[in-house]
Amino acid sequence: MARDKEHRSKSKKVVYNNCSFAAIASIFPPVEDCDWRYLRLRKDFNLQLRSLNEGGTLGLHKLIGFPCGWDEPFEIQDELELRPQSKHLEVRILRRSDDLIVLKTGEKVAPGLLEEALSKDAAVRTAICIGNGFFELVLLVEQSRSLELSQDAFVDHVWNLVNDINPLLDQHARISSKAAIILKSPAKEIRRSDKGSVMRKEVQEDFKSEIQQAYEALESCATTWILQPDNLNFELVDLVKSLLTHSGRANDALGLKDDMFEAGLDSLGTVRLTRAINAAVRKVSTVTPPTIKPDFVYRKPTFKLLADALRPLLMGKDELPVLEQGREVQMRSMLSSFLDTHPAEMAGDGAVVLLTGYTGSLGVHVLRQLATSNRVHRVICLNRAVYRDGMRLSPSVRQAEANAVAGVSVPVHIWEKVEFLDANMQAPDLGIGKQDFVRLVGFVTHIVHLAWPMDFKRSLKSFEPHVQGTKLLTDLAIAAHEASGGALRPRLLFASSIAVLARYETKKDVLSQLQWDTQRQSGFASSCSVQRSISTETNLIR
Repeated sequence: MARDKEHRSKSKKVVYNNCSFAAIASIFPPVEDCDWRYLRLRKDFNLQLRSLNEGGTLGLHKLIGFPCGWDEPFEIQDELELRPQSKHLEVRILRRSDDLIVLKTGEKVAPGLLEEALSKDAAVRTAICIGNGFFELVLLVEQSRSLELSQDAFVDHVWNLVNDINPLLDQHARISSKAAIILKSPAKEIRRSDKGSVMRKEVQEDFKSEIQQAYEALESCATTWILQPDNLNFELVDLVKSLLTHSGRANDALGLKDDMFEAGLDSLGTVRLTRAINAAVRKVSTVTPPTIKPDFVYRKPTFKLLADALRPLLMGKDELPVLEQGREVQMRSMLSSFLDTHPAEMAGDGAVVLLTGYTGSLGVHVLRQLATSNRVHRVICLNRAVYRDGMRLSPSVRQAEANAVAGVSVPVHIWEKVEFLDANMQAPDLGIGKQDFVRLVGFVTHIVHLAWPMDFKRSLKSFEPHVQGTKLLTDLAIAAHEASGGALRPRLLFASSIAVLARYETKKDVLSQLQWDTQRQSGFASSCSVQRSISTETNLIR
C-alpha cells in the first residue's frame, strides 16, 4: 500500500497507447479502488479480451479490436492478465506475445510459459530466461521479499519448479542444470519498460558477468564419461544413447555410420555431448587440451567421423584436426554424388498430396489448408517415428500436439482424408515398405517437402541424409510419371523460407541463379542450395 500511496502522491499517469487505436486505457484521477499496476480499458472502442489458455477468467488474454476503417480484427501483441475481483475491465501487461529468444543455433524460444509458471510461485518475484546468441538458456530469478529463504534453499526450490515445467517445453527450451540458475543480487535492478515488461537486451547487458559465470559453471559441471581411443566409436554411441534416453528419445538401434542428429540428438543434446567430451579429454590429457565447441560436433555428424576426429586428442595431441574442404567444394561434391546415380527400379478425383514436415510451424498450416481443400482428394503425411519415454508416439497424437502449439484448429471429419505413414527418408522405399511405395507411385500427383531441420550450426555433411531424402522424392515423382505412361507429371515443391536470400546485400534485382561462392558458412543454407540444384537439374534431365 505504501508503494500505491507513493505513486498517487507523485501524480504519475500510466497511459496505454497503440498506433492503430491511440489511447486504449482510460485516464482518470486515482480513487481508492485503483491499483497502479493495472490499466482500466476504455469502453468506446469495442475492445474484446480473448483467453489464451484454459486458465479461466484470470488466465492470459489478448486484446482485439477494430481500428477505424478496418474490416478485420486487429490483435495487439501484448499478453495481459485480468485484475482479480475488479468491477472494471482492468488488465496488467505481462509481456509481448511475440517476445522470442533466438539461440545460437537459430532455434527460437518463447520464454513466456516458463517465466509465467515460475512467477506464480510465492517464493519467486521475477523469472527471466536469457539465451540470445548462446547454445542454451540460463535463468535469472529474483526472490520474493515476502518469503525468507537462504540462497541455496531458494535455488533448490526454483530447480524443483523447473524440473516440473521442463517436460512441457521443447527440448531446446529447457533449463538443463541447476548451475543455469542465476540469483539476482539485491544491488542490481531489473530494467523494465514503461509498460512494465522486462527489457531483455538491457538485462542481458546489465547481468553480463553473472551470465558468463553461469555458462562457465555449466561447462564445468558435466558428468565425466570415460572415453578411450581404442573403443571410442562404441563409447560415443553409448554416450549419445544416454543423452537420448535423458531427453525421452531412447534409441537402441544406432550404428557407427548413423547420423547422430537424425537419431534424435538436438541442439541441447549437442551441448551436453560437447561438455561430456571436454570433460573426458581433460581427464586423460597430460597437457591443457583445446576446448571443443558444439560447432566441432556439428561438423562430424556420424559416430565414426566424430571418433576419428577426437582420437588424436585422447592420445595426447593438443591440436584439433584441420577443418574439411571449403564450402563450395562440399556443395558441388554432394550435388554430383546424387545426380550421378540413377533412380532405383520401382515396380480419383482431385489431387493426392504427399506431405513431409507436417508437424512444423509451417507444416501444420499447410496440412490444414490441404485437408480442408475441395481440390485435394487425399493427403499422405510422411514423418519418422517419434518415441517418448521409450514408447512410440502415435502420429495423430503428435499432430494434435503440434496443432495445439500453433493454435491451429482442424475439424474432426477432415481427418478421414489424411493418412499418416512412418518413414525413413534415407531408405530406398522411404521406409514405408514396398507395397505402400508402389501405391504412392500409382496415384501421387503432388509432393510438398517441408521436412528440413532448422539448425544454423549443423554442417553441410550433417544435412546429407536430408538431401538424400529430397533425391528419393524426385525419384518417386519420376517413377510416378513413367508409371502413368507420361500422362502424369507430379509436382515437387520444396519450401524453405529462411536463408534463401539472407545477407544478400547487393542492391540489384533478386538473384535468378544460384551463386556457390557466398562467404556465409551455413550448412543449413548450403544444403538448401544443393537440394534446389537437384530439383533443377533433374527437371532439365527429364
